[in-house]
Amino acid sequence: MKTKKTVYLLLVGLILFMGCKEKPQVALDDIEKFRDHIFEVSSGIVSAKEHIKVVLTKPMKDISSEVELDASILEVSPEVPGKVMALNNRTVAFIPSQNFKSDTR
Repeated sequence: MKTKKTVYLLLVGLILFMGCKEKPQVALDDIEKFRDHIFEVSSGIVSAKEHIKVVLTKPMKDISSEVELDASILEVSPEVPGKVMALNNRTVAFIPSQNFKSDTR
């Protein structure tokens, strides 16, 4: 009986240990390739309703605020329909037409 309790406790402890592992960090490898051009990017925990913003190190030429840009300049995953806008001459935002799915990376 004591052996069954010990095995049971070890099994529960192992399950708890495995379940409490820290989630892996999202790699920003692709962004690092452009660090000379990108000052800041929305990262970490982002609300399902929030825009994703990219702040550039240098202002874009001939771009005024609130201009829609070609959507192919940004890739969003998981894929969500939306548009890419220049908020000003240094900030580009992906504005989703629907909320992002919750609890995704």
